[in-house]
Amino acid sequence: MKLNLLSFICILLATVRVSTVATAQQHVTIEGQKKNILLEEFTGIHCGNCPDGHKIANNLVSAQSGTVYTIAIHSGHFAIPSAGEPDYRIPEGEAIDTYFGVNTNYGYPSGMINRRQLPSSYILNRSAWTKAAKAVHSEDSPVNLWMSAAFDGSSRQLTVEVEAYYTADSDSAENFLHVAITQTDIKGPQSGGLVGDDYIHRHQLKAYITPVWGDTIKQPKRGELITKQYVYTLPEAVNSIPVAAENIEVFVFVTAGKSDLLNVVAKKPSYINYTKPMKITLSAVKEGYASRYAFNFFDVNVKNESHYKLTSIDFELNINNNVIPVTWTGEIPSYQSQTVRLFADIFPLNESIDEIPFEIKAVRVNNTAISNIASVSGKCRQPVAATPTVLTDITTDVYSDENIFSIKDQEGNIVQTFGPYPTGLKKTYRDTVKLEANKIYCFEITDLWGDGLSGGSYKLRNGDGTLFAQNLNVNLFGDRLFFSTTLPDVSGIEEFTVSETPVSIQYYNLQGVRTGSTIPQQPGIYIVKTIYESGKTSSKKIIIHF
Repeated sequence: MKLNLLSFICILLATVRVSTVATAQQHVTIEGQKKNILLEEFTGIHCGNCPDGHKIANNLVSAQSGTVYTIAIHSGHFAIPSAGEPDYRIPEGEAIDTYFGVNTNYGYPSGMINRRQLPSSYILNRSAWTKAAKAVHSEDSPVNLWMSAAFDGSSRQLTVEVEAYYTADSDSAENFLHVAITQTDIKGPQSGGLVGDDYIHRHQLKAYITPVWGDTIKQPKRGELITKQYVYTLPEAVNSIPVAAENIEVFVFVTAGKSDLLNVVAKKPSYINYTKPMKITLSAVKEGYASRYAFNFFDVNVKNESHYKLTSIDFELNINNNVIPVTWTGEIPSYQSQTVRLFADIFPLNESIDEIPFEIKAVRVNNTAISNIASVSGKCRQPVAATPTVLTDITTDVYSDENIFSIKDQEGNIVQTFGPYPTGLKKTYRDTVKLEANKIYCFEITDLWGDGLSGGSYKLRNGDGTLFAQNLNVNLFGDRLFFSTTLPDVSGIEEFTVSETPVSIQYYNLQGVRTGSTIPQQPGIYIVKTIYESGKTSSKKIIIHF
């Protein structure tokens, strides 16, 4: 296919109607805000490393929902299709690629964060995207954005309302307002995807409603409100690839020139006169289901792929062949997604079973049985046995303000918080936590940016200092460790105050006979001898009771 940008734009202008509208009610906030983030990711179906870039982009969007957005631009030589392959390129994507010199000067996948020069180039390797996004997000935005979109299936008209309010004077004499469309859940080929033609492409750039470099906003000043309406006819297909209206998202952003993106918002439209049969799909939440899982609920993502508003879903939770019916009620609009929580008293199970299979299945929607039963499944293991006294070693990274450390009960309620810890400092913090006996708890680390703890870790010990869990490489969205306080506690050791890490712990009865290196399972009086890394030893008399 020969890409002719001029002719494409002429056709595009014939399908777009733009007006400046006076709104009866202002929706955009006038309070100062931090900049939202737009990652423009340059990719292609013949780029073997691009699935890793897609994963990083999707993790960023999941971690910072409503703050970080991404557009996947298929452009350059890696995006040129072979015979019989789909062509995901559009002229605007090629124009952006050419202007910033991606194809000629950089590898794929690469990307831009708010079209900023960081530090010497606009184009960044995928390993730098998250760090750059954090830096830009800390800046104040001079302009706040609000938008709404509505799609009419009978005419395929997409109406977009935009409000831009300037909380500060712009440093540029002219700003530019951009409106673009992406489509997700496009099945097609992808090198490195390992699934042939069944790779799922997300956030794929499909069209620009404005010119590729935006509509001009002249001399914007603090306190100025800009309102615009765009009416655009959504094509049935682009390059013979169907445009599924239910999977589109509308992006609005403002730049100072062709670079320096000041703020961005994006959302799915509402729908009228656009019907699809009842269908839902389920997927795991971003945290996933830990290798040891023991909450009395499961969170699951539900995507409504129909024009119906979902108000109830009947689920079956199959936990180790024990089926538990759970009904969710609420509201999920047409073609929208939402995370739902399904409560059920699931644990503890038979402790002789270590690996526990589970399946979450939706069988009825809006009180009607569905033919395409949606489900997610996995396996988890029993919680780790621990004492009610838990000694925690938390080693932070330099971004500790992005992490939340806590202990939760089975219902997900926080019973203990740790920190907040000072940012910019790698340090180990030790605490002693007293919990109830014979209960199940979750030690949880949440990473707000989805890039884990760089050099951070945790160790959990019983009341006598013996290690029962650790993670020396916490990645992605954090970690969850479930444990049950079923081991007997000991008296005589109130706090873990020794600054050294014990390398050996030995137990003796009062006759001096060594009983082992783990807590004796019989009540009585014992001597515990602790040997530390330096060779120092300490001994204490303890009483074990049940």
